[in-house]
Amino acid sequence: MSKAKKPTSITTIKECEEALEWIDLELDKLDRNIRITSRAIFSPKKWTTAISGILWSKQVKQKTSDHVCNSPFLSKLEGSARSDQSLQEIQLSRVMNTAKEVQAVCEETCSRLSGAVNEARAAVDQPVHVDDRNISALPEADREAIKQHDKAVQVAKREAAARQVESELSAWTAMQTRANRMVNRTSEALEARHAFTACNYEVLSDTHLKWAARRGNDKVLLGNHRSPFLLAVAD
Repeated sequence: MSKAKKPTSITTIKECEEALEWIDLELDKLDRNIRITSRAIFSPKKWTTAISGILWSKQVKQKTSDHVCNSPFLSKLEGSARSDQSLQEIQLSRVMNTAKEVQAVCEETCSRLSGAVNEARAAVDQPVHVDDRNISALPEADREAIKQHDKAVQVAKREAAARQVESELSAWTAMQTRANRMVNRTSEALEARHAFTACNYEVLSDTHLKWAARRGNDKVLLGNHRSPFLLAVAD
């Protein structure tokens, strides 16, 4: 697969095509490398981690009103998750900006070409004037034949011009559809990464809270808790 490059400017349909190809490859590359901060779960095989787990488990607090849990480990985990999401936004911002730039160029061009198509079609319906001063000395039948030929030529030129503009509009409309899809795909990619990070946070936080419950922390009601980070994500 050839490596697509982001064009330095995006004005022509060829440059839009190159930009969308670059975006497509960038999204594929990012999809293959979704990274989140690695944070070890408390493991009884490591005595230092086990001791930390015991200490942290005793510090888990859970509100009785909304069952929101807080602990030193959850705070660290939440910080890592938010940092991961910020990095994901930074990674995709350049891709999204390029997709929106292509989208804007396509919208502007389609709007301009739509007006040009209307003008071209209106020109086809306009009466055709033929200057017959140079053929005034010819017999009337000849003059009429020449005038009809010249009229047909002018009408054909107008129709060809209209078809040319319509063809350009069709190509740009198709490009605009692709750009819209790429903007949606980029937005969905960011949402998926945020959801992946939130899911990872939920797994680690649940493991931590189960650890706390096993250590005899009666402040944790398993199966009936929500963390501050997950509440923020849900909102």
